[in-house]
Amino acid sequence: GIAVGTRPDCLEDDKIALLAEMNREKPVIVEAGLQTANDDTLRKINRQHTFADFESAVKRLQGAGLAVTTHLIVGLPGEGMDDFVRTAREVKRLGVKAAKLHPLHIVRGTRMAEEFSRGEIQLLSFEEYCAAIAEMIRIFDFEVAVERFSGESPGELLLAPDWCGERDRIIAEVERILRENNERAPE
Repeated sequence: GIAVGTRPDCLEDDKIALLAEMNREKPVIVEAGLQTANDDTLRKINRQHTFADFESAVKRLQGAGLAVTTHLIVGLPGEGMDDFVRTAREVKRLGVKAAKLHPLHIVRGTRMAEEFSRGEIQLLSFEEYCAAIAEMIRIFDFEVAVERFSGESPGELLLAPDWCGERDRIIAEVERILRENNERAPE
């Protein structure tokens, strides 16, 4: 099959029609980057699209018979658990088939790197990130496949967080939180 990664505001109807035509010969998955369902955050990080743009793209892609995966950044500036929960609920509501999640990376040479160095951006701790991922997985339930919840940038570019490349540690902590909360769930 083919996986095509793009922004939701770059999916005009003619492009969707072409992808749908290709989908008749081999499976096509469209990876539409959302990052967050919070329009204020999308504006602040200069994404140049809104949640409504994402929703429109997803509906048109699904209407053309295409599977949709989305990319989400957990821990964007100013966001907290309420934002992560809302984003997960919206992704699930839209019937997105899969999600790829990762923490916010502060990379050298970017505006966020400058803001981070001035103390204007606070990153999630390892524990906060894992708790957010566990909550999003619970919300997705079995309706949205989680293809990943870790990601890393090249070491020479990454300023923070220093734990984002520790996949095994992240997986173990998320699994621990999910098991612990499952054990305490009412029957």
